[in-house]
Amino acid sequence: MLHTKSWLWKLAILLWSTSVVAVYANIETGSAPVTYNEQLARSVYKGTISGFKIEMVRTLTQIDEHRYVLKSEAKNLFASIKEVSEFQIKDNSLYPSQYTYERRLFGRSTTEKISFDWTAMRAFYTRSDRPQNDTTHAIKAGFLDPALYQLALQADLATQETDLVYEFVKRKRLEHYNFKALANESFSVQKHNYDSLVVLRENDEKDKITRLWVIPDLDYQVGQIRHTDDGDTYEIRLAEYQGNSAKLKQLYQIISRAPLASASPTEATPGVDGQ
Repeated sequence: MLHTKSWLWKLAILLWSTSVVAVYANIETGSAPVTYNEQLARSVYKGTISGFKIEMVRTLTQIDEHRYVLKSEAKNLFASIKEVSEFQIKDNSLYPSQYTYERRLFGRSTTEKISFDWTAMRAFYTRSDRPQNDTTHAIKAGFLDPALYQLALQADLATQETDLVYEFVKRKRLEHYNFKALANESFSVQKHNYDSLVVLRENDEKDKITRLWVIPDLDYQVGQIRHTDDGDTYEIRLAEYQGNSAKLKQLYQIISRAPLASASPTEATPGVDGQ
């Protein structure tokens, strides 16, 4: 049981270390055709953590004109994690509405939520099994949630933004993540080689290091997350991916803090599967 808890905790760290969605966006004339209830991206990650084989599926689905859902799910025989972020886009900026994180271990479930009230400029954290930890945070425009900042990072990298700094609400505290671009590296997904952008999360705790490999040719999806904590390293890698490049590029341009890219949207990215 202790080993399973360790696996669950390490996977949670991977989610939060990199770690939707209701969206309000003005789509310009000539943009990609609007189709609802459409999955815009699906990524499958695999790895081994604490001796347990892990598979995580992350999807981004457009529900209707204003809403999207970004969901991450991972599970094995003993435990599971599900993470969902809901957000809005107003004035080309991200505004999270609600973040939900659920985990199950040997049949016992725990749910954590962060609800955002942008009128009152407050965020409310609750945990189902520990109500004494409920916390209210004062927030400002630009604050994200533990899942949404990764989407913001992808958008900024896609539009050549260099200021990779993100603030978000995480449980009982407010977090500040700063990423630094490193040298590009070749990255392989199912025998296909891609050029990848490597970014390092700068951390004051020198024994904790998080690196992400982001693949431009796969719509800036994260190809790998590697986290080192006190000499213990664990990672998950992209095994399969399918995405709609035109609509993802459109979304990245809307939410990025960088100027709009000049290139025209492309068609859907050919899938990379696990065959």
